[in-house]
Amino acid sequence: MSQAAKYYKLASKWGHATAMYNLGVFYVHGWGGVPVDCNRARELFVAAAEMGQVNAQEALAMVPHANGTDSTGNSTCFLMSQDREDLDLPYKLMYCVL
Repeated sequence: MSQAAKYYKLASKWGHATAMYNLGVFYVHGWGGVPVDCNRARELFVAAAEMGQVNAQEALAMVPHANGTDSTGNSTCFLMSQDREDLDLPYKLMYCVL
């Protein structure tokens, strides 16, 4: 696990909403040595959104409840939204290949 993922995880345990959101993004992509896990990402986004974290509130509309696999058998998060030009870069980073 990367230093960033470790610190996001620690800060998330202490109730830091932005850390929860960032760790959720790591789970969406499998970044920082964490496994791809849309369900865990969604849990983190819900917790952060309930604390008023705006990015997490918007991310909830994009992350489904289930995980899947891509054509190579790797885990991936299937996102429900279409690519939108009005989203900022952090949101565009959440899109995975369907």
